[in-house]
Amino acid sequence: MTTKKEMLDTFAENLEKERIKLGYTQCDFAKKLGISASSYRNIISRRVDTFSIMLAPKLYELTGRFLYEMFGQRSIEIEVLNKFRKLTDRQKAYITAKIEFELEMKAKEEDPANMLDVLLLTGNMEDGMVLDSAHEEHVYCPEYIKKYGERLHCGIRITSNHLHPVYIKGDIIGISKRPPRDGDTCVLVNKKNGRAYIRKFIQSEPCRMEPINGYGDIITIDHNNPDEMREWVIFGVVITVLRR
Repeated sequence: MTTKKEMLDTFAENLEKERIKLGYTQCDFAKKLGISASSYRNIISRRVDTFSIMLAPKLYELTGRFLYEMFGQRSIEIEVLNKFRKLTDRQKAYITAKIEFELEMKAKEEDPANMLDVLLLTGNMEDGMVLDSAHEEHVYCPEYIKKYGERLHCGIRITSNHLHPVYIKGDIIGISKRPPRDGDTCVLVNKKNGRAYIRKFIQSEPCRMEPINGYGDIITIDHNNPDEMREWVIFGVVITVLRR
């Protein structure tokens, strides 16, 4: 449990980091925040434990950060919001429309808590699939949602037998967004060609992404090479298979 002192220490430290990042002097930053320079110095030197709540909107206007972020508090919502801020206006508009659509669908579903969002990929299910998040379905699967809970984030429908015998046409692989471990089956996306691949993750030097049924290329990723790491995105890890 974070103490009040620890939170205030973190706030003071983050406040100075934001000032330096923006290139302001302490006097200029204090003025932008609507407080005196002495009040600012009292906050960052921890001579005071309280300050005006009106600091919050000024701080967000300057830094784009919420007050409880500055206190070091973390949440899934804040992490998602931080990623959202980095998108272009066009991408933000798309994501916003997608959220509104999902909320409308949720309102229509009789039991939305037991519905899983399942992506329908296009292309060869063995190699080079097109990961199309707009092409999806909602699958009722209370038994899987009860078993895996918040670890189960979405699903991907297997639409061909290219991954036989591991997966067959009609299967839904349940995806978790946790980091991969040695031996996990992962869905990874190449940023250059926009294609998705299903591979078994082998922790080695470099990391090996091996075809799950012996067909297709072995993909190697050197985690010591930043440029190579930036080429790939791990979409998620397979934690279950819905087969009915």
